[in-house]
Amino acid sequence: MFYLGIDVAKAKLDCCLLLDPDKAKRKSKSVANTKAGLANLLEWLRTKKVSPNNLHVVMEGTGVYHEQAALVLVETGVTVSIVKSKGFHRQPRTGEEFRSRVGSTHQNRRCG
Repeated sequence: MFYLGIDVAKAKLDCCLLLDPDKAKRKSKSVANTKAGLANLLEWLRTKKVSPNNLHVVMEGTGVYHEQAALVLVETGVTVSIVKSKGFHRQPRTGEEFRSRVGSTHQNRRCG
């Protein structure tokens, strides 16, 4: 399982892909918060050998700005959790810390 955190803004999505939870190895990418930007993100994930059914995306709920991204990701088979941004001010240092935070604060929603 791979984990992708998304910081949502009106114009862009700042993404951080956790490649190795034990070593906290990660890659970052920023894309436009548009359908074209999401297509770019999904292509980037394919180049990293990340399949939609093996990906858990955690994104902040920001009014309406997260909705399009959540819908597109769910439609491609990605598991999506929408979280309140409170409590995520400091970046998790380990995969276990990340999973612990998500498990204790997430709201798992099915979109669509």
